Amino acid sequence: MVVPGLVSVSFRALSPKHIVALCQRTGLRAVEWGGDVHVPPTDPARADEVYKMCRAAGLQVAAYGSYYRAGQPDAAFEAVLEAAQRLEAPIIRIWAGECGSEACDEEQRARVVDSLMRCARKAGARGLKIALEYHGGTLTDRRDSVRRLLVETRQAENLTFYWQPRWDWGQQERMGSMWDLENRLSHVHVFTWLHQNGQVIRQPLEAGEDMWLQVLDELRGREEERCAMLEFVENDDPAALERDARTLLKWLR
Repeated sequence: MVVPGLVSVSFRALSPKHIVALCQRTGLRAVEWGGDVHVPPTDPARADEVYKMCRAAGLQVAAYGSYYRAGQPDAAFEAVLEAAQRLEAPIIRIWAGECGSEACDEEQRARVVDSLMRCARKAGARGLKIALEYHGGTLTDRRDSVRRLLVETRQAENLTFYWQPRWDWGQQERMGSMWDLENRLSHVHVFTWLHQNGQVIRQPLEAGEDMWLQVLDELRGREEERCAMLEFVENDDPAALERDARTLLKWLR
């Protein structure tokens, strides 16, 4: 099953209450709550409040979108774990270090991998998973680095990978980067971009229909439930989210 959802940091200026109402209005059924604005790891009362709002609205907490980077102090991750548990989020999204794969020497990479494994153990002890996000400036910025990470972290059964498209790559390369993950693919961030003259132009979701239909078919073919969560809507406009949510729901039907 594929559950339609929203990444809360798509609307950093809106309160959690407004995010919940927006999901209800658009038919989205899950939220990844961001740790930078909506549910800071230093504010347990906010996590409790947001959890209660979601429960009352019938919304699923898909994940806790932390901004913890592997290699940062372990104490910071402890606070992230606490917030995720208060939200009853089954997955914590983190980033694979603080430098891109080509700029990271072997010693730096080893430290990041060691930190990832510690995070996985700590999360596993609480019944949680962690997920690395495909992201520039980290060890998930290139396919070859991700494939290497899959091997380096193979002992961590609860360490998964989010996928989101690199719109500056060709479609075959984009899809290949998702297939690389095999059974360690967790959730997907959904958006359509156009790279033009060195700039990123956010587009209506439907402009990427050819690729997204392939992605959603791939997710449907898997046994475990996964969320397809909208992000990066045009102009950070709730009206654009309503349009893109209609598109996503149509594809899922």
